[in-house]
Amino acid sequence: MSVKLNQVRFKLRIFNEKTDLEILGEILHNVFESLIIYEKDLFFNFLPEEELVKVFTKYLNKALAFYPEPLPKRKLFLEKGLEILKNVFKNKEIKKLKSLISDAEIFEEVLGFFKNIKAGTSEGICYVKPDLLLKKGNNWIILEFKLHKPSSEEQLEEYKDFLQKFGQNDNIKIYLVIFEPFKIEKYEFSSKSYSYPSQLSLFEDFS
Repeated sequence: MSVKLNQVRFKLRIFNEKTDLEILGEILHNVFESLIIYEKDLFFNFLPEEELVKVFTKYLNKALAFYPEPLPKRKLFLEKGLEILKNVFKNKEIKKLKSLISDAEIFEEVLGFFKNIKAGTSEGICYVKPDLLLKKGNNWIILEFKLHKPSSEEQLEEYKDFLQKFGQNDNIKIYLVIFEPFKIEKYEFSSKSYSYPSQLSLFEDFS
């Protein structure tokens, strides 16, 4: 069985068909991932709100820089992003996130692919790209960032299928990090295992 796990860097991309909510969700995903990786102490040490705002603003501007002009609502995205992030750090749910990332090995921008006859591609290959992958002991933990609670479970079941092949003797857990309203929600796997097709073009780095 062929299984491969890569860490790769992808640029955020903007398409004409993306809605404002989709763009805001991408921006918050980028910022929150950066905070966990590069500013982890923020989650464990108290900072006055004005200092937090400075850090949030820095990473929001970095995320927004990936979007070329014209982006008429750039200022609104910055303001809304700040509002959501401030609410996140005031929410008691943040304690759950602290517990998950504490002492964890963090893998960012992961692209995985494996052979699966149910993948629906001519090569029988299934591609997955979880938002953030953590390793704690024999536990694999996926953090999936969403602006609002998603309605589809297909993607999450696909992540489970991949990790079962990558680390068959390890425990697999997936948590949804929902920004608005902020909540950390553990995903409960279905009784069946599914693999759904993902297009390779979704993971190409367009310049």
